[in-house]
Amino acid sequence: MNLHIEQTFFLIILHPIIINHMTSSSLLGQISIETFLANYWQKKPILIRSALPHFSNLISPDDLAALSMRTDLISRLILEGETWEVKSGPFSEDVLTGLGTSRWSLLVHDINFAVKQADTLLHSFDFIPKARLDDLMISLSPQGGNVGPHYDSFDVFLLQGLGKKRWQISQQKDLGLIPDAPLKLLSKFEPQEEWILEPGDMLYLPPHTAHYGVALDLCMTYSIGFRAPAYQELFHGFMDYLGESQHLYGRFTDPDLTYNQNSAILPEELIESTCHQFQKIKWDRHDVIRFLGSYLTEPKNHVTFQRPKKALNFSAFQQRILKQGIRLHPGVKLLFHSNQFWMNGEELSVIPIEYKVLRHLANQRMLLDPELLHNLILQQKLYSWYLLGNIQIGI
Repeated sequence: MNLHIEQTFFLIILHPIIINHMTSSSLLGQISIETFLANYWQKKPILIRSALPHFSNLISPDDLAALSMRTDLISRLILEGETWEVKSGPFSEDVLTGLGTSRWSLLVHDINFAVKQADTLLHSFDFIPKARLDDLMISLSPQGGNVGPHYDSFDVFLLQGLGKKRWQISQQKDLGLIPDAPLKLLSKFEPQEEWILEPGDMLYLPPHTAHYGVALDLCMTYSIGFRAPAYQELFHGFMDYLGESQHLYGRFTDPDLTYNQNSAILPEELIESTCHQFQKIKWDRHDVIRFLGSYLTEPKNHVTFQRPKKALNFSAFQQRILKQGIRLHPGVKLLFHSNQFWMNGEELSVIPIEYKVLRHLANQRMLLDPELLHNLILQQKLYSWYLLGNIQIGI
């Protein structure tokens, strides 16, 4: 494998014809969305042959190597030898060109932030709520390359790009891990089913399905992952939210203090007073909705939004969007519930005339119809987002 690497810091746009004709339903082959959700989602695996007929790749191995050199994407290099080794990116050209044909796998996360067609592919899975959609990762491996038998705590679609990969899966109950390994590798793996995936084939795996994929030649696999926040994680986030949205005033006092020779004892007055104050903290369904909207739209830590270097004035912006439309920056998360909207961790101030258009933008992640873009108040809101780098002109 020869890597001719040029570090790229712009949006790669390749092979648009592959994605433009794809719909959510076509990804599931002959199975309807309703059947998939009822019979397979979070229940059992399914192999979908030719989910994307004639699909080979959105980017080349060299493109992926170049993306692994970027500081704004998360990349890992997994090496299999006498022991497993995991290296974190960004990687240098010397590291990548020195890999040779040994057993290794290069994994780059959040490809949808850097490759326009990858973002389109990711959001073609919108038959699952966008609040659950996480990222598109691409892995590259030479013949024999793998990341070991393991399981994930989230749902994943594994779409085969370049080359062929043999997948073995198991619904085994024993999910014990090898101790002290740098990866979460199963100590015992007992395959129950096996397939060879070719370009365009796709395998869906629900959480905790043991699986093991080995490249049969130079191979690229597209992993579409879905977020499944742990309740403990949500609990901590909600406590932070309540701490910011509610306040307990005053300070503990004890004017009626009496002498106690056990001076190290925890005072009952302090216990009772604290319990009384904490009981003032109230929350309801509305608080949970506001918290989730904010929490689930919070950008990932490594995501940055760049302001346009030569920003259009408002008049030029109006003319351009009516002709070319707009799309959300790939790193932007926009969710809504009823008439409440959240973007990038913040609840938006929205007036009724904007509800329909912003719902459309949240669902489709783009606006092209001039009829949806003609409102002056909406244009001013979009212009402020454009200046912050949250939206891009053109689809």
